[in-house]
Amino acid sequence: MAVEDFKNLIEVQSLEKIIKSHLDIIEGERNRLVHLEGQRQIRQDQNSELTDKISQANSRLSELENGLADKEKNLARSQSHVENAKTEQEVVALEKEISSLTPEIDQFQNSILEYMEEVEANNSVVDQNLEFINGLNETLLEIQAEVDQKVSEEDQQVAILKERIENLFGQTDSNFIDCYNSINKKFLYNSPLAFARDKKCSVCQFTITEVLEKSLENGQQLELCPGCSRLLTPMTASNL
Repeated sequence: MAVEDFKNLIEVQSLEKIIKSHLDIIEGERNRLVHLEGQRQIRQDQNSELTDKISQANSRLSELENGLADKEKNLARSQSHVENAKTEQEVVALEKEISSLTPEIDQFQNSILEYMEEVEANNSVVDQNLEFINGLNETLLEIQAEVDQKVSEEDQQVAILKERIENLFGQTDSNFIDCYNSINKKFLYNSPLAFARDKKCSVCQFTITEVLEKSLENGQQLELCPGCSRLLTPMTASNL
């Protein structure tokens, strides 16, 4: 009987909405992990970037330290030569060289200090991130166990509901099933069925002709709403 078939589809739609509620819970549980994994990835990416900066800074430090060593050697040599200079002209030239080397050495020392402070600061952030990541890894293991348990419970409920749907399909005319499944590709969990109520589609409010409404109530054939393409269902089916 067509009305009984519609009744079965109404129950199927109701069960699918319950399935959706379980799937939403599963998604919410998994999103707990996604959020934490995202936080971990941010720290890992930051550490990767900082490690590159530290490497570059250390390379530059090495260059600066070598440059400083050369300048200090030149300064020591010039100072030594001043003591052994035989003419005033030589003394003036050497003192000029010393005057030039001194600020250069100061600049090297300041640059070295800046790079050392940068490396120290970045190393500190890397260490903090590693501590955070290690703690987060422990938290993730705990939450993963909770999520796995909850997802397993929800999956079991979904399986039970799907079995009930299969049982209902087993009691339903194949034409109704085929039509419902076809429409459900577009409206899964979003009311693939619509009632013809007061000459209007209960979902989109499209006007239903009297002829179409009578055809539905008589169960003569399957009809789709001209407005939203949902399967129109007679009100009598909802009262069984």
